[in-house]
Amino acid sequence: SVEAYPNVKNITITIEDVDKMCRCEGCQKLYDKYKTDSAAVIIFCNKVSERLEKYFADKAAGTDQAPREVNILFFAYYKTTQPPVKEVNGQYVAIDDEVKCRDNVGVYIAPISAAYNTSFYDEANRYTAEIIKGWGALSNKLYMWLYETNYSHYLYPLNSYDTMLETYRFCKNNNAIFMFPEGQYNQGNVTAFGKLKEYFNSKALWDVNVDYSKICDDFFNAYFRSAAEPMRRYFEELQLQLKHIETTYPEIGGSIYDNMAQARFWPKRILDQWLGYIDEAYALAEQLKASDPAFYETLVKHIDLESIFIRYALVTLHSGSYASQTLAQMREDLKNDCTALNITMYSEKMSLSDIFLSWN
Repeated sequence: SVEAYPNVKNITITIEDVDKMCRCEGCQKLYDKYKTDSAAVIIFCNKVSERLEKYFADKAAGTDQAPREVNILFFAYYKTTQPPVKEVNGQYVAIDDEVKCRDNVGVYIAPISAAYNTSFYDEANRYTAEIIKGWGALSNKLYMWLYETNYSHYLYPLNSYDTMLETYRFCKNNNAIFMFPEGQYNQGNVTAFGKLKEYFNSKALWDVNVDYSKICDDFFNAYFRSAAEPMRRYFEELQLQLKHIETTYPEIGGSIYDNMAQARFWPKRILDQWLGYIDEAYALAEQLKASDPAFYETLVKHIDLESIFIRYALVTLHSGSYASQTLAQMREDLKNDCTALNITMYSEKMSLSDIFLSWN
């Protein structure tokens, strides 16, 4: 495989989205010894990397070429989350040398159970923080697979806007050399300020010491231009409402599977107020219709995109507030805009077309 990809520097040997591990005699013996399934994976990847290293050394022998270097990565995910470490004088160390990663073996940590509404420095993420510190004692190549969306409710916000920067700083300070925040990978477009997260990542993943407020200023001024003020007002009120939900309802804690589609979280009066801000934004966009018609069309799409969450919440959580004919038209308009914007999925597993069919 690596010969087929001569420019590849990393190969991942990763488990699937299944919370199961081998329970053969050999794997069980290693589990009993180290109390974690990750030990068997480390030992296996070390052996693979050793053989791969020798293969490239032999191939380069007698030439003026340096041996090719390829890193082997594996997932710390589900049953392989726990590192085989022990604590000595307040520091994590490998249980023994067999489970130390070789120089060309790295771990790809995927903290799927973390609370993404707060940073990894926060007490709420102490478990995740200790996992990362533990892996740092085994490998000098920590790769982070993070998350920035709600996989049960794509159209609702995940409140990681102002927490991810501190999370990136935590990871950087604990030997992370690469970070990948997974979003809505099977969605054409993202509402609830997913575009802000994309812009934020384009800056913060190169420099974890960037200023969050400046990133927001730059984004809103460039992305919404004349409509920046009401869209920024909506965004800041959305953040406040998310904080209110988190402090009022303890079952909501920044999980990527929180059930955010509840009417008690999103009162109709607040959604109507935010829809009013959207209307303000459309009115301000009209200023560009004559002076910059090309960007005007783009700006309208930007505003359309941010309206989707509000409108979806209104027609699903508060459908009883509308006359049947009005509700039918609101649903039809929403469906058409989702199609135009290439928003096709409601969740990781459910398409919007199934929801639209149920409306019919």
